[in-house]
Amino acid sequence: MVARLTKQLKGEHNRELRRAFTIWINRMVLKRLAPADKLPEINELSEVQSMLAERMTQLTQEWQQEGEQRGVKKGERKLLERQIIRRFGFNALNNELRQKLASATIEELEQWGDNILDAQTLEEVFQPEP
Repeated sequence: MVARLTKQLKGEHNRELRRAFTIWINRMVLKRLAPADKLPEINELSEVQSMLAERMTQLTQEWQQEGEQRGVKKGERKLLERQIIRRFGFNALNNELRQKLASATIEELEQWGDNILDAQTLEEVFQPEP
């Protein structure tokens, strides 16, 4: 869209209109895609295209990393749930414990997964590392 707009508004006679679109895109689109402290000043419509492409690449990478982290966390949680059921029985995994596992960090889930290997009781699984 921006490339087409830039092409349509070529020429000195459209300078003010290009500037108006640049300001509008800056305020309405770019400010929502990037924190204010990371957003360079854009003065020309032609700069918007490259800025949008760059920011979309960054956003895609961030979303992919977030998705991977969620997947790791879910995998850690599911593994720990299976281990708890196998070690302490199905009734050990009540709603309160499921909620605790769901709100835990990846690091906590990993620690608890290590703890279950030596724990004699369910409570020992959730003890802090000595």
